[in-house]
Amino acid sequence: MEHRPPIGSDLWSRCILHLDIDCFYCQCEEIDRNLRQVKPPRPLAIGQKHIIVTCNYEARKYGVKKLQLRENAMAACPDLWIVEGSDLQQYRRHSRAVYEAFRRTLAEISFHLSPEEELTIPAKKGTMDEMMADLTPAVDRMMKTKQSETDFVVDEEQSFYTFGETAPSSVAVVVEDQTGQEAVVNFNGGCVADRLPVSRRNVHDAFGTQQEKNLCTKRLKLASRLVAWICKRIRDATGFHTTGGISVSPLLAKLSSDLNKPKSINTLLPWRSSHLMYSMPLRKMQNVGSRTMRALEGCMIPSPSNGRKKIKTVLDVLELPRDSIVRCLEGLQAFQASRCVACVSRFDPTAMFVFLTFSGL
Repeated sequence: MEHRPPIGSDLWSRCILHLDIDCFYCQCEEIDRNLRQVKPPRPLAIGQKHIIVTCNYEARKYGVKKLQLRENAMAACPDLWIVEGSDLQQYRRHSRAVYEAFRRTLAEISFHLSPEEELTIPAKKGTMDEMMADLTPAVDRMMKTKQSETDFVVDEEQSFYTFGETAPSSVAVVVEDQTGQEAVVNFNGGCVADRLPVSRRNVHDAFGTQQEKNLCTKRLKLASRLVAWICKRIRDATGFHTTGGISVSPLLAKLSSDLNKPKSINTLLPWRSSHLMYSMPLRKMQNVGSRTMRALEGCMIPSPSNGRKKIKTVLDVLELPRDSIVRCLEGLQAFQASRCVACVSRFDPTAMFVFLTFSGL
């Protein structure tokens, strides 16, 4: 029998924020060069060596993509302005400023909700353009004191989406940058994981009563209001636009923050997360890179009609025998680390594909 960690009653109690700075490098250049005054916006890209590392949304309208060769980007958009971005000093400076504004805003929320006693909101910095916070203590206090969400003024430019609830949040497109692999996720359609054995399905699918779902939805919507206020305070302090993802775990929050950019607040309901997680490109998962994909080639299953079936999505991995995955990946350091973590945590093992395989999350 495959191991599954115990499911506690607190599975849906957390409210985790993953904050992502929209087109971070491009925003740095726009702010430093006063490009926001230029109308209409100019297509802008950041180049390092022979590739485009990122581009603004105006450039993306013309087909410019991340990790595209410079000459291909210029062919797609002849008016593209490519700024050399090999010197990261200015980007690090802006990154620190945004994170400092983020921490100040969390402190303001804590004081507003609990002026008489200390309320700690855990936070940490990820890469230069992302950061996370556990808003659970703040939401707990809002629920307990019946705090009005309207006390936190939000930015009118921010858009709110609750994926897995109603349109326009019923469909999302997930794109993997390096390969260009794309997945269209219909949150209100049938789930592709229905053919998986029960032991490998998402634990959120079978957990919770309707009452617990209603409570979780209420808590996440309170959190989304806090996130919108955080985004507004960061923009007021630094000029940077951000997108927030909210869900019940760091993994789901990180995935949701990428669903509908820019300037959006994206809430992912956990019982609908299977629609996203199983159909998404495997390379989109954290710490799944080219070495992992090469190691997984040994798990490819021969097909009479199409030769060897390639592993492209998370579902492709979950359909493989557990022993086969272990045999292919046991030489990778990330795999050894994740085997230790998977037995104690449902949320943040080093390699998420192994975590999904062993815990069903």
